[in-house]
Amino acid sequence: MSVAELTRHAAGTPLAEALLDDVANTATDERPARWTAEPGVIAGVITGALALVAAAAGVWSLIS
Repeated sequence: MSVAELTRHAAGTPLAEALLDDVANTATDERPARWTAEPGVIAGVITGALALVAAAAGVWSLIS
């Protein structure tokens, strides 16, 4: 039985209303199914890590 048939048979019941709400929210939800990092986030993390390494090397060269 399809979702449309189930909702027609159970129209007005709390389960059907919850199903329709869930389907409506899923359709408007633009997040991926599981967490994935955006390319900009990955680039930012790499850049930040390199900046920390450069800062540590600079401090190390000053004190040694």
